Amino acid sequence: MEYNKPSPLTVWIVWIALFESVFLYQFLIGGGIPTGEDQGEPDTYILVLGSVVAIVASLIRWLILPKAKNFQVMFTAFIVGMALSESIAIYGLFLIGEENPESQLSFMVLSLLCMLQYTPVFAGKFGVEQVDEGNGR
Repeated sequence: MEYNKPSPLTVWIVWIALFESVFLYQFLIGGGIPTGEDQGEPDTYILVLGSVVAIVASLIRWLILPKAKNFQVMFTAFIVGMALSESIAIYGLFLIGEENPESQLSFMVLSLLCMLQYTPVFAGKFGVEQVDEGNGR
């Protein structure tokens, strides 16, 4: 059985869909861009969680993704890193809450910055080729 690797355009479409989803979450669930001052401080564990996830997403982007030897490894690392990056915005929406709009906005911006580093300029690195599953090539 033969199959084609997805084209670089496919990777770009996935990136755009995940990137814009942060805005959709913020506007549809969060009611728009948060404004105002924090009323207290978010729990420390939430801030640490967001920071650790951002660091892990960055490590995947700059240490694992460049070393990918094939499209499957590259795309898997890309999806995991984007999902981690997106989760930061979700933590801001659900764990921080409406009483801390500055922190919520910070998590949204951190999420978008993490996603920007995944801009798929590397997508063309692995050309589209047919693979025969019978011999693994």
